[in-house]
Amino acid sequence: MSRVCAVSRVCAGADLGLVAQGRGAEIATKRGGFAGLVTRRVAKPLIDAVNGPALAGGFEIMLACDMVVASEDSIFGIPEVKRGLFAAAGGLIRLPKRIPRAVATEMALTGDAIDAATAAEWGLINRAVPDAELDAAVHDLLTRATRGSVASKALGKQGFYAQVGLDQRAAYAEAVHLMSSAATSPDAQEGIAAFLEKRKPAFTEQPAGRELQ
Repeated sequence: MSRVCAVSRVCAGADLGLVAQGRGAEIATKRGGFAGLVTRRVAKPLIDAVNGPALAGGFEIMLACDMVVASEDSIFGIPEVKRGLFAAAGGLIRLPKRIPRAVATEMALTGDAIDAATAAEWGLINRAVPDAELDAAVHDLLTRATRGSVASKALGKQGFYAQVGLDQRAAYAEAVHLMSSAATSPDAQEGIAAFLEKRKPAFTEQPAGRELQ
């Protein structure tokens, strides 16, 4: 069973021909919105490997992922304002939560793209690497992301995103709730036993659910 989802791509967004014909709904699903992903709450960690332009809808797909590795020649942006359109697939929601508000505002209102080095500097992506090293860098991140309990990762991801935007009291309450769920799980019992017995844990490799609740 795959414990991490990853995709490598170049994407300049939706097919504007379809949009012009009023057929934009064809590129969305009920379960996940645009590209079947941007509104879907996936329990597994999502790693996006970008090897070129990630613009408009392509950029919004990237923002829906948890971690991003990009080639140095990649560019990122939401150029919808240059086409009289609106970044409706989460770009204007997620971007201000990922980078400083002033930078996000500039990207949204100018439609200008930024390069991979700038994206890495602002923490928009995890790292930028030479194109020839992209596969190796993604593999390294995948390897490290597959370690540990799948169920614990799912709860951790749920807690991480649930607490964004909450005040401190509400965030702690959410954390306590998720910790209670984790502490009583089979993986938690196995992890503690393995630590005490000085051995490698044998986790169930089952997520808390197919999708986050």
